[in-house]
Amino acid sequence: MEVSKYAAYVQRKAYLFHRVFDQSTTQRQLFAESIVPIVSKALQGYNCTVFAYGQTGTGKTFTLEGDMGNPSRAGIIPRCIHHLFQQIDVAPPGVRCCPGWWSGVGCVAHSPCCMC
Repeated sequence: MEVSKYAAYVQRKAYLFHRVFDQSTTQRQLFAESIVPIVSKALQGYNCTVFAYGQTGTGKTFTLEGDMGNPSRAGIIPRCIHHLFQQIDVAPPGVRCCPGWWSGVGCVAHSPCCMC
């Protein structure tokens, strides 16, 4: 299919980026600036997604997983798990964190962190 034939029918689209990180960004910086606020919203009961998109070989897997043998280079996933357990440790007594889909197993609220 020749794209130029359909150029009159194609609309221009503008995309808004909250932040763009370059190759000098550390895993710690990325997590602190972009992911911690998302995890905080998830703990408040919001549905949240972190989506890694890009060309093959651009570092999506490394950004998500990191270097599992080097804690300073841990990716988003291990940092999220660590952060979640830290938040559970400091939660007030009586607050239990559980996924909303566990509602049939003792947690009746729809929030990931709920009074059970």
